[in-house]
Amino acid sequence: MRFATMPCMALLAGLLSAAPAAAGTALVYDGLGICDGCAEAAAEVARRAGLTPRLVGPAGLETRALAAAEVIIVGGGDDLTALHEGIGRRRLEMIADWVAEGGHYMGLCAGAYLAGRTVDDPGDVPGLDLFQGDAFAYSPFAARVETVTWQGQPLRMYTQEAPGFELDDDFAGKIVAHYADGTPAALLVRHGKGHVALSGPHPEATADWLAADSLPPEPLPGPDLAADFLRLVISRR
Repeated sequence: MRFATMPCMALLAGLLSAAPAAAGTALVYDGLGICDGCAEAAAEVARRAGLTPRLVGPAGLETRALAAAEVIIVGGGDDLTALHEGIGRRRLEMIADWVAEGGHYMGLCAGAYLAGRTVDDPGDVPGLDLFQGDAFAYSPFAARVETVTWQGQPLRMYTQEAPGFELDDDFAGKIVAHYADGTPAALLVRHGKGHVALSGPHPEATADWLAADSLPPEPLPGPDLAADFLRLVISRR
């Protein structure tokens, strides 16, 4: 989740294996429940991945828009209930069906919560159910930088009430990253004919995020890591 506005800056190159150059449209959700600047940060990730980002509200997630899109990106948010209700159950079902038919979905923090079996920790609000398991509140509400092992590399990454993932025994995806205690922090998973990339920490975070939260400066992977993650998921067929 994210609350302050944070323009993106170029930082370190991504650490994931290279994937083919992308082409197509990324629908970046920018409606209720998305925090200030978070959709713009996600759009920068799409641009760096070679996609054309299009910031959309709920009406931009209808059938015609989905048919022309390569990926849906839901980034950081400040209210999961508002995020869920703003998109609406009908559109959430459409998104899940679209992914199952071959679409791609990227969820960063709030977007990763939304991808789970349920959106809230009590389990009362259904999510997109895009992977075998669920997301749960892992890191504290206060923003911080913590060490995450991403593809075997220890990285310092920005978190704010970030989710971890509790996976079913039949989970068939790939765990891309772990928190320090071993909890899964990022996933790549197939959903039907489509593919999903989820991250609890914010791989797109820049130095501005730290300054906005009065955190001491330190190197962050930056949006190129998130762009590599996005390229990786949309290259899967």
